[in-house]
Order: sequence, then structure tokens, then C-alpha cells
Amino acid sequence: RVEYFKDHSDVRIDAGVFGQNLWEFTLTPEFKVRDNMIVRVEYRHDDSNRLVFRDGAGMSDSQDTIAINALVYF
Repeated sequence: RVEYFKDHSDVRIDAGVFGQNLWEFTLTPEFKVRDNMIVRVEYRHDDSNRLVFRDGAGMSDSQDTIAINALVYF
């Protein structure tokens, strides 16, 4: 999945910066590990034309996240 968001008036995302463009890319493979269980591993990359993401060194224009979830049907 890929998304793009343009917020040049700072109306939707109140990050204190104007003229922001955001885009993200998400990849989520799904694995059926049992008849009643699915595991998903999600990788997401967020990117902005402004420094809006906080990291260990201060502010950044991008961030990466990884999530794992399991679904059990009964």
C-alpha cells in the first residue's frame, strides 16, 4: 500500500510546519501457520519534506516501523 498526503495549510496535521507533503509505503506479508492462525509482519516507511518525526538524535524527515500481529480463529 502506498499513500500520499499534501497539507500545505497545516490544517489536517498540526505539526507546526507549513507546506508539508507526506507519503508512506507499507508491506504486510501474511503467513498461515496453522488452520486457525495467521501471522502478519508489517513494515512501514513514512517520509516527509519536513522534519516532523522524532528519533534518538532529534528530528528526522522519515521513520521506519515494524509490527507483528497474530490472529487466532476459534
